[in-house]
This record gives sequence, C-alpha cells and structure tokens, in this order.
Amino acid sequence: MADEIEKNVMTASRLKAYMRELETLRSVDRKEVTDRLRVARSLGDLSQNREYDEAKREQARIENRIGELEEILRRAMTED
Repeated sequence: MADEIEKNVMTASRLKAYMRELETLRSVDRKEVTDRLRVARSLGDLSQNREYDEAKREQARIENRIGELEEILRRAMTED
C-alpha cells in the first residue's frame, strides 16, 4: 500500500542505542554548541571568526543527525 511507511527492522539493542544517541544530541550536544556559538559571537566580527564558523558547522551536523535519527526511529520496528 502506498500510504504505508517503509519500516526499519532492527534489534532492540540497536533501537536503544539510537534512542540514547538522539537524547545525547538533544540534551548535551545542542547545549554545548549553543554555548560555543554564544562565546564566538562575543568575540566580535563574525565574518572572520573561525570559532563561530566551526560552531555553526557543528550545529548543522548535530541538527542533521537528529533529523536522521528521528526518521530512523519513526520507521523503527524491532525484530521478533
């Protein structure tokens, strides 16, 4: 059926690992990169601020991975 979502079949331990990773990204990594951005902004001119650029790239990586994990978990189905 076209409306059905393709399921990702995985072990329960793999599912838990994905859930732990997602929680860490949301609760720890996001906060750390937000703090780094705040410090980098305080250094002044953002156009030549390497710390700011690196923090923005890291923020993008974190947000992309969060999106990937949310999609994986939305489709997750454990093995019987």
